[in-house]
Amino acid sequence: MAQQGITATAEIPRDADGSIGGEVLFTPADLSALRVVLAEPADSPAADAPAQPVLGPGMSYDPNTMLQQGYVNRIQFVPDGTRRQIQIGTQRHGSTTDWFNLDDVKLTPAGLSTPAVEEIQKLRTTRGLIGARTPKTAPPAKPGPPSTTRTTSRPATARP
Repeated sequence: MAQQGITATAEIPRDADGSIGGEVLFTPADLSALRVVLAEPADSPAADAPAQPVLGPGMSYDPNTMLQQGYVNRIQFVPDGTRRQIQIGTQRHGSTTDWFNLDDVKLTPAGLSTPAVEEIQKLRTTRGLIGARTPKTAPPAKPGPPSTTRTTSRPATARP
């Protein structure tokens, strides 16, 4: 977020019993909050906060979120020598996940956006005609002998 000039506060909420939970709540100035969930929450007060969820490895997603948005965002930490790089993934319906480095991810007023999110949103807002048919074209003529037309004539009959 710092590369985009966005400042945010980070909070690690405590569970109802006072222990540190498995999530981090990022609240950027003037943008939607992000709730990074790294472990199944027991009873987190942040779960009620209006924030876009970003799920850690192995975390299950809310089927309603997948149905409404067409995707859920995920986070993973990839080893890079002695460090770890953060990658953001967009899991599509059907469980395929496209992973992106942070340079390819933007935080917008609508939430976290990856190239896959932009594609999904574009596909979900593109309108097309339902049941529209395209006219069939005639098959190309086959080369071969010219067709012959046969005419028959009937003898004229006399009328009384």
